[in-house]
Amino acid sequence: MRLATLNLPLAILLASVAATVSAPAVGKVPTFVPDQLIVGFAPGTAGSAKTAAHAVAGAHIVRDLNGINAQLVAVPTGSMRGKMAVYRSNPNVLYAEPNYQRLAVLPNEGQDPPPPIGLGFDYLTEQWGLNNQGQNFYADGSPAVHGIIKGTVDADINAPAAWDISTGSTSITVAVLDTGVACAHVDLLGKCVESVNFTVDPPEDEFGHGTHVAGIAAANTDNGAGIAGVGWNTSVAAIKVCHKEFIIELGGFVGLCDTADVVDGLAHATTMGYQVINMSFSGPDLSQAEAAAVTAAWNGGAVLVAAAGNDYRPDLAYPAAFNEVIAVGSFDWHGNLSAFSNFGNWVSVAAPGDFIFSTYPDVACGLPDGDPEGCFTWLSGTSMSSPHVAGLAALLWSHIGPTATNIGVRNAIETNARSSGPLGQNFMAWTQHGMIDMQAALSNSEPPIGPGIHVGDLDGSSSRSGPTWTATVAIAVHDETEVPLENVNVSGSWSIAVSGSETSCTTDSNGLCSMTTGSIRNRDGASVTFSVNIADPSYQPTANHDPDSDSDGTTITVAK
Repeated sequence: MRLATLNLPLAILLASVAATVSAPAVGKVPTFVPDQLIVGFAPGTAGSAKTAAHAVAGAHIVRDLNGINAQLVAVPTGSMRGKMAVYRSNPNVLYAEPNYQRLAVLPNEGQDPPPPIGLGFDYLTEQWGLNNQGQNFYADGSPAVHGIIKGTVDADINAPAAWDISTGSTSITVAVLDTGVACAHVDLLGKCVESVNFTVDPPEDEFGHGTHVAGIAAANTDNGAGIAGVGWNTSVAAIKVCHKEFIIELGGFVGLCDTADVVDGLAHATTMGYQVINMSFSGPDLSQAEAAAVTAAWNGGAVLVAAAGNDYRPDLAYPAAFNEVIAVGSFDWHGNLSAFSNFGNWVSVAAPGDFIFSTYPDVACGLPDGDPEGCFTWLSGTSMSSPHVAGLAALLWSHIGPTATNIGVRNAIETNARSSGPLGQNFMAWTQHGMIDMQAALSNSEPPIGPGIHVGDLDGSSSRSGPTWTATVAIAVHDETEVPLENVNVSGSWSIAVSGSETSCTTDSNGLCSMTTGSIRNRDGASVTFSVNIADPSYQPTANHDPDSDSDGTTITVAK
């Protein structure tokens, strides 16, 4: 085994930055691609109408975005704001927004000393997050924190006990949307079912981020080499959606994930039927295109997991903050909330994220690709926490069996999380559900019985008031025999983000509830699309229907 010291022009990672490292000002990093817009069209908009909309705006199509009825367009330099207004005045346009960029990687900020010569190295001991018995482990995370660290008993996710229940299946795949994956690595050899690149860069993992993430979720386990992957037998789909870009002010390359590439990556993972999708990147901007792609992936049956971000604040970060995504925060080897982790009731669960030992591209250790020694290193961040949850989701898919659903898997993860840490830490103050527990999730997961809860009717209406209008959606929730269900919590998302929009309701004795948007300016869109979700283990979205045929029972478009 060879250890990377991060002294090559690879990276220290923002969504995986060591807790003691001070990141450069994020304001120096672009938040969107210059001179590009993503334009989303109302369902049924003819191709000729789209062409006309682009002609009026003076834009040209870069490419169609898969699965969300949107297109990426280029506009003249310096005209983005004005062109967005032109598009938003078009009744066929649902939204026009920048091609936002999620920051994944910051330039190298230094190098760490190598581990002591003759260090007796034990792989599982290093993976304190899987089985913490209060052991000493070696952390090479930053110059400020270097050397032997002692953990706290039970500050872990109970992996060995969970593996006694299930070691997963190669038929279950975690799609790693990231900087690429070094699939020839000895601990990932034979794991990658495919490697797809949606960026303008070469397909290789030039930063190491995606390779590290993939190893946490699904490294070859009990193979006599390297580390243990949470998902054990789980497969990996390497989907590259993050590219590198040189930033003069930062003196190096950053890793950026364009919304358009993320959308296409999500659509590909959905089309391929991958059961779990991991997204270890984040940003503050709410993208309607990304929201539509996330909803489509959820409705397609996938469990979506994302890093909550490393700003140590309660502010929402996307894509983790979307309702359909399991947002993952980080805890350390004592069971404390990590000093960098975002927190709040929008964060679903927490998982190990401090000094996580995992796979790394062999070139970082001066090895040829596929060298049997393999390259490994420590990284910290919610980027490392997210694949712990993705790996658990893959195990649950396999354990529950053919009747597994994304809501059932998510429910097993969240309802079996621990509310307190090993020293009595209150994780309900930082997350909605607590610290994940692999053993409890697998022990208490059961397949749903029958078609269960579903949407039996979905209706929309609108109301105008001068320069603004509002949309209202009424939802009817039924059981498998079409009997209305009372006290069911329903959530939903709107394609147009407006302050004051309702995103949840509870059904009455007739099985009905409704949600209304805040005031939408006429120029911001002539219609809005609503997507429904029910966070119940017996929810079966494939059974949703609408007797009026004005929706598919899951989404509905309301015109002003």
